[in-house]
Amino acid sequence: MEQHQAKGYITKKSKNSGLFQDFFKEGIDLLQGLSGANWTDYNEHDPGVTILENLAYALTELYYKTSLPIEQILADAKGGDLVSGDSGFFAPRDIFTTAPITAEDYAKVIIDRIDKVKNAWVDVVEIPVAMEIENGTITAEKVLYDIKIEKYRGIDDTSLKEEVKRVFHTCRNLGEDLLSVSLLNEVELELHLEVTLSSNSIAEKVLAEIYYRVNDYLSGAPRFYSKAEMELQDLSIEKIYDGPDMGGRFIKEGDLCPRITKVEFEEMKRIITNIDEVISVDLFDVHIHGEEILTEGYYQLEENEIAKIEIPKTDELVGYTMEKIRYKPNIKELMRYWYNLRAENYSNVRKMEAKNEKEVIAPHVPLHIGKYYSIREQFPLNYGIGAYGVSQDATPKRKAQAMQLKAFLLPFEQLMVNYLEQLEGVYSLFDPQSTKDSSYNYGEVRYSYEEMGQAGKNSHSKKINEELDALLCKDKGETSWEDVLQKLNAKVDVNAMGRLHKAMDNMLSRYAEHFPNDILRKLNMEVFGSDSSTTFERKLLSYKRKFISSYAELGAHRLQSFDYTQKDNILSHSTLVQKMALLLAVQQNSEDGVQPLREVVAQSGLRVVNLGESKSDEGNDYEIGFAEKRLEGSFGVLEDEGEQPFVLTGKSGNVLDEVLRYGVQPGNFILKSSGSGKDRQYFVDFRNKEIVYTSKSKKQAAEGMNRLIGRLQNFSENSERIYLVEHKLLYPDYNQSVFSFTLDIELKNGGVLTLYDAQKLSFEQRNIEVEKLLSDLQALANEGEKESGRSEHESKFIVEQGLGKLVVQWSGGASGELDLEGKSLNQSHPHLDSMALFKVLLSTADIKVHNKVFYGGACVDEDEMNGQMTFVLPAWPVRFQHKIFRDLFEQLVFEHAPAYMLTHIKWLDIYEMLEFENRHTAWREALSKRSGSKYFAAHAYAMHQVLMDD
Repeated sequence: MEQHQAKGYITKKSKNSGLFQDFFKEGIDLLQGLSGANWTDYNEHDPGVTILENLAYALTELYYKTSLPIEQILADAKGGDLVSGDSGFFAPRDIFTTAPITAEDYAKVIIDRIDKVKNAWVDVVEIPVAMEIENGTITAEKVLYDIKIEKYRGIDDTSLKEEVKRVFHTCRNLGEDLLSVSLLNEVELELHLEVTLSSNSIAEKVLAEIYYRVNDYLSGAPRFYSKAEMELQDLSIEKIYDGPDMGGRFIKEGDLCPRITKVEFEEMKRIITNIDEVISVDLFDVHIHGEEILTEGYYQLEENEIAKIEIPKTDELVGYTMEKIRYKPNIKELMRYWYNLRAENYSNVRKMEAKNEKEVIAPHVPLHIGKYYSIREQFPLNYGIGAYGVSQDATPKRKAQAMQLKAFLLPFEQLMVNYLEQLEGVYSLFDPQSTKDSSYNYGEVRYSYEEMGQAGKNSHSKKINEELDALLCKDKGETSWEDVLQKLNAKVDVNAMGRLHKAMDNMLSRYAEHFPNDILRKLNMEVFGSDSSTTFERKLLSYKRKFISSYAELGAHRLQSFDYTQKDNILSHSTLVQKMALLLAVQQNSEDGVQPLREVVAQSGLRVVNLGESKSDEGNDYEIGFAEKRLEGSFGVLEDEGEQPFVLTGKSGNVLDEVLRYGVQPGNFILKSSGSGKDRQYFVDFRNKEIVYTSKSKKQAAEGMNRLIGRLQNFSENSERIYLVEHKLLYPDYNQSVFSFTLDIELKNGGVLTLYDAQKLSFEQRNIEVEKLLSDLQALANEGEKESGRSEHESKFIVEQGLGKLVVQWSGGASGELDLEGKSLNQSHPHLDSMALFKVLLSTADIKVHNKVFYGGACVDEDEMNGQMTFVLPAWPVRFQHKIFRDLFEQLVFEHAPAYMLTHIKWLDIYEMLEFENRHTAWREALSKRSGSKYFAAHAYAMHQVLMDD
């Protein structure tokens, strides 16, 4: 059987066959109106009709290809399967999923990515910051995560904790951190059980199900679902993918198993009786370590424990009654059913394999959309315009007629070819990976060698192509028809950049994203002048393309920070910084990180140097020095190596800002001359204020001026950078004893009693102490004057009066005193002793907790650490100096920064920025090994000082 192969075109249609006939009839009507009596023969033998038929066919072919589904057009143009991300089209998995946001999301990701984990519970750690005594309301801040893991039996747990930490830190969001990871210890409960079963039961199978279901209640594992299974739940595609990406498998909302901290025996009985074959539970005793614990009705687990019910090893612990006859089960059979249930459950949990390859949106079906079959090939051979041409013996007139017809058909054919090329070019037009800066595509009218049918005809086609070039390019200066087309296309594609921007803006609007085009263009115009607009448009287009190509990452991980545990990751940035850099066209925040400012300075050829004492009273003059040879060192004294530098003067403190602001615009430099002949000199005048360069060569002066402008522009652009520091990451190791607190008791009758805790504890121990103190104060205030004698809560406080002060000491270590003089606090209660007075005052007080952390001898309030982040930017780059940029930056921060974070913006001069980068690099390196670094606290405190310095 002959295999059919797509030709890339459709077979010529006969008359009265639809669209072809419509095109043909419309052409005839048009010709009749235009030619009148000059052309009356419209039969098929007429050459004009033949030409019209072929044009109508070509238009029909164009219509057919244009009407193909867009995904098929794109796949054919790409030459392969259309996958997620191509041309800005994303599969639901890439566009709807998000990085983990909630504690439940983190638990899902940990269970999904680590097969050793059966279950995970992620708890939010809160620290109390305030309490209202009257209503007992405690205000707390959510600051950290605590993760508890249940592993499958038989799993080596030596590296499991590190795996969990790694997964968390790769997903960590801004302002979040991990306190601890702990593996739960199994508490094996022994169940003594007697049940009555229905007569048709398989006893061992039912008993295995009982043990399995009870264990599932105590420590079940969530099940994974496929997309097809989720669709059966009548969920929308948005709802199915709402959550973290788990490789195409899903855990339903609410399916995460709650952690059982109190084993309720009645609930276990209810689970057993709900099994269809179980008629009644006749004996139910729970033992641990051989002791019965049923007396309380429940068993309270410790913080690091999880309960399991063991399968009995002998039939002494389990029995069943069937038709009033008591039996003992076959333990081996019971165990077999038990293992089958466990294996089946594990299969249900893990049966969906994660798929990490890109999802195919449309498979590639070869359509050859851009392939054009020449009209000339369809004319009868005697026309002499096909591949075989005219006979070599033909007269010159006959040959000229054939060439004339070819030329007549060429504009039509060129339009056809261009249209197909443009249709095929839709993929590159919307391809964010493209580097093209043209929006119109064109093709050459060439014969298709494959369509000749015989390989030997290639020489004929080549000859005709050469004739075509000679015919159309003669006396035009071009070497080929391709050169003509290229110049024509460039002439009509003058607004290519505008169309490419519109294509990218259209794609951005799909995701409800937009670039601040007008603001950035206005900023560029004011900063660099109109001559830079073409370069800027190309640059802006490249940033839009980068944004779209990485949108799946930017969109899903918009809150995600960086993994600080990886030492080789110290130059990485959060997703927010990457997004801000793209939206603002800041090149230095690329995936490779920021080029150190010290390197930028060293490579710039520019130096700020002191010119000596000022000639005015306004301070010292400075210069920007430019030299052909790179000068060693950083900002400092200019080293004169014998080459004349440009000298641009300004005032100390703002010379760099001022010179860059005006020096990047060519219009601020004017090349002047004076003298004549050998005495003629050329000057570079800067802003009509000062001569910055002198030379006897006009060429040398002009070239030097252009180099200076280029270096100023490059230095300004290369200095642009965005840093984001999460204050949370300045915390020292949470296990170190460097944490403390003070507690302000604000009395309604006046005064503040501050209790100071002199102890330095770990983070967790400090929080426990704070909670205990708040609880004791609340209990003491609730007692008021009702209690007689010394109560349990009073015994935790020592309260004394003396020398006009009320002195309070808590048994946990915190103590403080309140000045009573002039406040009349005890005059209204003269009969009360010190303790009673304190209780009365406390009953209407408000309490504020100030959590503290120590860096050596320096103490920092944790209010400055939690829920805050600071953007750090250089103040001197030309765009960054402008009010338009700073207003835009603040606006974008407001739009894109997470609402739960208090955001600060800090602008540094070049010396401050150099110092900041040194401290930032040292801090990031120490952060990667925070728990084991004895220098981390020093680096973190140095960073804190930079951020807090006004």
